[in-house]
Amino acid sequence: MRSYYDLQVDSCLELAAISGCHIHGTPIHEVDNGADQLFEIVERIDSFPYQAIDPQSYAAFMKDYYYFTMDAYPKPLGYVHQSIVDNITWPSFWKVDLEQRRHHLSVSGDEENLISLRTRLINDTISCEKAQGKIEELSWTGDMVQVLTPEGEHIFNMWDGGSQVFGLLSFGAHLISWTTTAEGRKYWLQRRSMTKRMHPGKLDTLVGGGIKLGETPTEAMIREFSRTHRNLSTFFV
Repeated sequence: MRSYYDLQVDSCLELAAISGCHIHGTPIHEVDNGADQLFEIVERIDSFPYQAIDPQSYAAFMKDYYYFTMDAYPKPLGYVHQSIVDNITWPSFWKVDLEQRRHHLSVSGDEENLISLRTRLINDTISCEKAQGKIEELSWTGDMVQVLTPEGEHIFNMWDGGSQVFGLLSFGAHLISWTTTAEGRKYWLQRRSMTKRMHPGKLDTLVGGGIKLGETPTEAMIREFSRTHRNLSTFFV
């Protein structure tokens, strides 16, 4: 027999930022009736110490991280943890600046070939380190994904597992389903398998996953649904 769960904060973060959801069993409309309620939900669960909001906490946090930068892109593209920088043997095209806390990829070549060149150098580094087995996070590589700047420019492609290690922007598609009851809106969720590498046993969206290289969000959703729908009945038993 099917049932549905109230949305709780221990769900994946994407779920917590949904209009009308519950926080620890308290309906959002009881928490705040303002127009900015979604942003307040995100603020509650977002633990990153943003520099503009809390510069001291940001500085303390960044002592354990390096900014990931590249030629022609001085703005940080991601954040690499100290343990990753220390445990990888970096080829000569990588420069580690201890003073500026920058982990820099230096690539030269024709403008037309820069995306493919960056892609090859970065993924060669990841493949080599995966083979050595020193970085647990690289034991899984996942699918090839696009890497974009914060402004949306496509700069290279990378294995999904590596993009997480480098703290890069990543993108996914999620199917969110709900029903309206006398108590308010309720969300249909699945519970992740205990064998999942990330967030085992946690609540999740009905269907969702990362967007592969060359996919649109719609195509990613269709792929994920075709892979997931056979087991949906077990999610709600």
